[in-house]
Amino acid sequence: MTESEKVIEDLKELQIYFRTMAGISTSKEGRQNHMKSARMIEDALALLKAQEPRVMDFDDVVGGDECWLEAINGACGYADCYACTGTGEVQVFRCKFDNPQYIMAGDYLKTWRCWTSRPTDERREAVKWE
Repeated sequence: MTESEKVIEDLKELQIYFRTMAGISTSKEGRQNHMKSARMIEDALALLKAQEPRVMDFDDVVGGDECWLEAINGACGYADCYACTGTGEVQVFRCKFDNPQYIMAGDYLKTWRCWTSRPTDERREAVKWE
């Protein structure tokens, strides 16, 4: 379990605690404060989940935004990807200074994939290839 996964689990437990306390609190103010805390934790969980690196949809990859490209052979690095219309290829600019490389669009998620940000090794290994 990664560090962020541990934090998320701890926050979920804390959220359950505040919801439980809201249910047994004897004062209206106490119930409101516990529910407010539970909602704040829910918002924090949503933000953490959104920031976690995830494998991108192909349509998002070829828009030219920077992503973390990973090949099944282990090669990784930041890249900008653009679709080459009509060729079935994707033009990849790695680190913005290299000459472009071309990879097959049809191989996306089979031999290469892009992440929203650089994932940990644990995260990369946890997400299976197609």
